[in-house]
Amino acid sequence: MRSSKGRHVAVGMLAVAIGGAVWLWGRSAGRHEARDLHEASEAPSSVVAQSVLDPTVRALLKGRMRRHSDGADRLWRAFLEVNYTAMAIEAEEIAAEPRLREPTDSEDPSLLNSRLPPAFFVYQDDLSSGALSLKKAAASGDADAVLASFERIMASCFACHVHYRGPTTVAPR
Repeated sequence: MRSSKGRHVAVGMLAVAIGGAVWLWGRSAGRHEARDLHEASEAPSSVVAQSVLDPTVRALLKGRMRRHSDGADRLWRAFLEVNYTAMAIEAEEIAAEPRLREPTDSEDPSLLNSRLPPAFFVYQDDLSSGALSLKKAAASGDADAVLASFERIMASCFACHVHYRGPTTVAPR
């Protein structure tokens, strides 16, 4: 059985690998091109993505997702620098993002929140609560709690992207 320290090192390495992949993907030159091509009505065959969100909903969420992406970039940088102050600030900004409310049965079905699948709200809540946990952990300087909270945020982002964006592959250049 692994020691507690060994587990934390392994989990930390996993978080760094996942976060690094997310950060590198976000920084790749073709990131926005691939996303924009996917959103175009006739994407070239070199870009393949799967999604359950209709194009109108995707377009309405685009600004929100760009803010999340920018916040994740800054959060990842703070995580790599072990900058608890910056982590707390970025986590607070992520948590403060206005959340979409789950629709009621009597709401107009054309409203954005009525057109989102129920799982979207679960991912949204996980992201927000993970960010609040990270803010608290970073403020306390508790490295184990910071790591657990950071992993929770990355897991929420990844799960949502897998669910709604599906894997995206761009042909090698």
